[in-house]
Amino acid sequence: MTKIGLVGCGNIGSQLARQIQKDFRGRARLIGVHDARPSEARRLGRSLRPSVPVLPLETLARRADLLIEAASGKAAA
Repeated sequence: MTKIGLVGCGNIGSQLARQIQKDFRGRARLIGVHDARPSEARRLGRSLRPSVPVLPLETLARRADLLIEAASGKAAA
């Protein structure tokens, strides 16, 4: 099972998170999310089923097999 971390919880990140949970069930698992705006990360994490924890970027990078960046260019810097 591939462990996926998601950085960026805006429109694109939210859509990716939902698709990961729907289309890759049994093959991959979203293990955490991170956003420069903690409130956005909490909103997304709570809205998913199953819910996903908000993790510090360093922790997420260390635990994930695959880290997907869906943040804006400004935030990703």
